Amino acid sequence: MLYPMFVRRCTFGGMTGEMPDFPGCSPEGYTMDELMENVQPAALEWMREQGVTSLPEPSSPEEDETGCPPLFVEITLPSPFHAE
Repeated sequence: MLYPMFVRRCTFGGMTGEMPDFPGCSPEGYTMDELMENVQPAALEWMREQGVTSLPEPSSPEEDETGCPPLFVEITLPSPFHAE
């Protein structure tokens, strides 16, 4: 499924993603490619920590509070997926 993510530049370099459908899940990377590589593992780790076994329904925000549009990222569950 496709989920919105708002990309933020970090003060001391790199960037982080804010994922409204995964509250508190913030993948990071020094480059956009690295950030994108970290989205799926960060979302799955968040699900494990929360004890969630199914993907949430995606929201569809058009922009954040600063007017920034979201980047949509794909999150998939491996089969089988177990929250621990």
